[in-house]
Amino acid sequence: MFTGAKLTIFSVLVVIIISITGGLYWYISGLQETNEAHAARIAQLKVATELQQEAIGQAIQNANSWRTAYENHKKQLAALNELNRQTESDRDAVDEVFEKDDFPRLLEAKPELLERAINRGSERTRRLLQCATGSKDPGCSDRAGSSTN
Repeated sequence: MFTGAKLTIFSVLVVIIISITGGLYWYISGLQETNEAHAARIAQLKVATELQQEAIGQAIQNANSWRTAYENHKKQLAALNELNRQTESDRDAVDEVFEKDDFPRLLEAKPELLERAINRGSERTRRLLQCATGSKDPGCSDRAGSSTN
């Protein structure tokens, strides 16, 4: 049935088939290990990506709150600058009055005029400061100094 040449060829073919099967098993096992390592790395990267997205979301919220705070500070600064301008204008008006009139004589004759003027000025200054610092007083809704003196 089997002669020497046929037996040798058959033996060589069996060894080749066994070698190929062993090599394929080794190669496929390596691929499976690599696949498992890649799957673990993908899971780590997904977790890291989620953490980064949360950090980015927090950074965006912080930037928005900083922007809002900046805008509020800018408005408050503008209100304080307006208050300063009005105060300087009032001071200039008072200085002008003091330069024009003979106050010692006027104060001796009618001290109540000075008292009323000082009280009105003090009240207006108090109201301006309240409005500039964010009071919810209805008198502050339009403009701090819009009321009459």
